[in-house]
Amino acid sequence: MLAIMLVLVLLVGCGQTVEVEPEVEETPVEKPEEKVEEEKEEEKPVEPLTINLVAPMGAPTVSLVKMFKENPSLGEGVEVKYESVKSPALMAPRLISGEADIAIVPSNLAIKLYNKGIGIQLAGTTVWGILYIATTDEEIEGWDDLRGKEINMIGRGLTPDVVVRYLLEANGLVPDVDVTFNYVGGAADLAPMFIAGKSTLSIMPEPMLTKVLTKRDDARIVLDLQKEWAKATEGDTSYPQAVIVISNELIENRPEVVAEFLKRARESVEWVNANPAKAGEYVEALGLGLKAKIVEKSIPRSNLMFRDASESEEAIMKYFGILHGFSPELVGGKLPDEGFFLDK
Repeated sequence: MLAIMLVLVLLVGCGQTVEVEPEVEETPVEKPEEKVEEEKEEEKPVEPLTINLVAPMGAPTVSLVKMFKENPSLGEGVEVKYESVKSPALMAPRLISGEADIAIVPSNLAIKLYNKGIGIQLAGTTVWGILYIATTDEEIEGWDDLRGKEINMIGRGLTPDVVVRYLLEANGLVPDVDVTFNYVGGAADLAPMFIAGKSTLSIMPEPMLTKVLTKRDDARIVLDLQKEWAKATEGDTSYPQAVIVISNELIENRPEVVAEFLKRARESVEWVNANPAKAGEYVEALGLGLKAKIVEKSIPRSNLMFRDASESEEAIMKYFGILHGFSPELVGGKLPDEGFFLDK
């Protein structure tokens, strides 16, 4: 009986089945950082911006001709309108009225406007002097040979006049005594007089100088006033002739656009120096009144070099100090404070 009972128990145990609960897939919990991109806040559209850039014809426009011709992007929604005007005298009204957002102007005009309360800052320098003494007189070789001579030039009481007078004094000559000046109405009057032989000694700017040298085989340069300035002031650069100024409104509201512009400006100046032939083609194509070959030949003597505000400050303060010594009105009555220079 015991054996029979054991057999029955074993049979019942083998017949039972064990139920296994099915595995349930766990649904991953979505973490906040893994939310899809549609839950991100929508980006605000970029507000359109139109910038008016103005520069005088000649070396200031040539320095940025790559930008004038190619109109590179300064950012999404940013449009730049480029204008080259015939005379630097047209620059002040553009800045006073707020019509120009960016301009290349004579450096002393920049400080005069700043001292009058016009909301601009100096952002960089592109032209470091374009004045040369040219002659057909074979006896003239240097400063001492100018004694007793009459020089044709422009800008009575203006910066070219100050530069020449300063350098004459630095080289032991007394202006209006050892050397006399014949001031003509404008730069356009210098070349015809020289070419016609009505003048044998003139102070000429580029690119006019190159045009004269192509017309008179006997004409030559006797003094590079930029090198003479560096020598007289014991500096490593010439005088900062033309500078970039930018409106305070643009600087405050769109600093990223200003930074991009200055980057492009530096690239343009470097490109012009490396590609004078192409730069000449660009100038002629823009109808700026200059032939490509003249521009090409003038660029090596145009002293185009981009230096931002911090890189220019020492040379500018030295230059303004000399101008102030001749006449405080040349710099608007006083030297600039630190607010004049754009702080990057």
